[in-house]
Amino acid sequence: MPYRYLEELETATSPYEATGCDLVRMFRDGCDAMTNVMIDNIGRSSRANTQIELSNDKLDMLLFDLLQS
Repeated sequence: MPYRYLEELETATSPYEATGCDLVRMFRDGCDAMTNVMIDNIGRSSRANTQIELSNDKLDMLLFDLLQS
């Protein structure tokens, strides 16, 4: 699995760790982990592709911005 939930942490509602072999996959897997928390039976849900453009000089804040969009 490209992400795992971190039940031992209490600093966030649903903390997780996303991994990926490159930055794009890591960001995608982070979005998947967050989406799985928000949607029940995600395997049965329809998917839509959305293109967004973000920029931030700090990589961690770019991920934060992506997850907030």
